[in-house]
Amino acid sequence: MTARSLDRAAVADVVRRSVREVLPDLTPEMIADDSVRLADVGANSVDRVEIVMLSLESLSLAVPAAELASARNLGGLIDLLTASLASRAGATAR
Repeated sequence: MTARSLDRAAVADVVRRSVREVLPDLTPEMIADDSVRLADVGANSVDRVEIVMLSLESLSLAVPAAELASARNLGGLIDLLTASLASRAGATAR
């Protein structure tokens, strides 16, 4: 998986797959809406960290923890990771 080939939908798939890996009892419908907060679907703080780490690892991405803290819901996390990938791709294209 290359950074340049990932659009927001692909990043969303990665994040939602990570959520389901950590919280296998969730149905895809429960995390289909970008406004979903992970805490609201039963993710504790350890689960949330694991979801973020799995997503970052799958995307071969490193994002400072301070930036990750700004994501308030699933859509926020997806947007942040998508922007980080785009930024990295832009930096390597120069």
